[in-house]
Amino acid sequence: MRLATTTTPPRQVGNATGQRSEILSGLRPSVLPLVGACWVLLVSSALAQRPVQDVPARVNGESVTRLEVERVLREAFRDRPLAEEAKAQAEAAALDQAINRRLVLNWLQSQRLAATPDEIQEAYDEFVRSLEFQQVTLADYLEREKLTEDLLRRAISWDIAWGRYIRQQLTIPAREAYFEEHRRQFDGTRLRVSHILLGDTETDLQARQAQSVDIHRRLTAGEITFEVAVSEFSTGTKENGGDLGFIERRGSMPEPFSSAAFDLEVGEISDPVVTPFGVHIIQVTEIEEGKKELKDVVTAVDQAMTRNVLADLVKKLRAEAKLEFTGGMPYFDPETGELVQSGG
Repeated sequence: MRLATTTTPPRQVGNATGQRSEILSGLRPSVLPLVGACWVLLVSSALAQRPVQDVPARVNGESVTRLEVERVLREAFRDRPLAEEAKAQAEAAALDQAINRRLVLNWLQSQRLAATPDEIQEAYDEFVRSLEFQQVTLADYLEREKLTEDLLRRAISWDIAWGRYIRQQLTIPAREAYFEEHRRQFDGTRLRVSHILLGDTETDLQARQAQSVDIHRRLTAGEITFEVAVSEFSTGTKENGGDLGFIERRGSMPEPFSSAAFDLEVGEISDPVVTPFGVHIIQVTEIEEGKKELKDVVTAVDQAMTRNVLADLVKKLRAEAKLEFTGGMPYFDPETGELVQSGG
């Protein structure tokens, strides 16, 4: 058995976590949710003795099981097939998410935010009534979601604990400050963008990423214009210098693309961005200012703040965690961010 042990250095966590989220982000509108991650509590100490295929990682000595990782993949893909060439990357990203879930869950428990038995029972009864209203039996629901009644209760316990914590963070002053700092993300602003797309699936993703870094270097050094780079390298639209027209912050573009674009001013270009379509370099050519205020977009602000709170917490916890990888499935090396294949 190959055992890789590391305590993740803080400087690596932010970029690595963002890159891994991008692998799955095209499949859901945001980072895979922790809410409902009941199955992370399945593990007992006896699992430490099971084969590495069943326990691909350990977090502070606790086993993270293949079952947990497969659950993340089901959440992301549902019934959609996973291309063979993307399987290792997706499995490694899902393992990362399972690790994050475990870390946050344990932290919530340590902060005495756990749900009481009465709170769990009340929420459980309410959930069963909601199923009955939809003419769905509890047994059918559990079968469909591949859960047990015990795991459902644990999911409810998680929801209560996480909800308790996040409500402490989403105060009115915090919302107002966040909206002002990120106004363009929420006020209806539209950006006109162009992009260079390296989307040839016959070329390895890592090779395209390396090519994008070189193109970006040449652009920033003034060795080549954006329009020429589009003409020479892009597999996407070449009309009008790769123009895609106006986009909204939460529109038809994948989240990594939109997020990167809305960090730019007119004329600026982004670092290479990975989406399910390939690797992009983005340029903003025009900004149409929005006019919405906080009262119009409270839900979107709350969702964004929740993601940020979660990301910051995960970053902190991973920096302090002892992570062990058995090689039972692909994973991202916490030191380098590089993909390590199963058994590597």
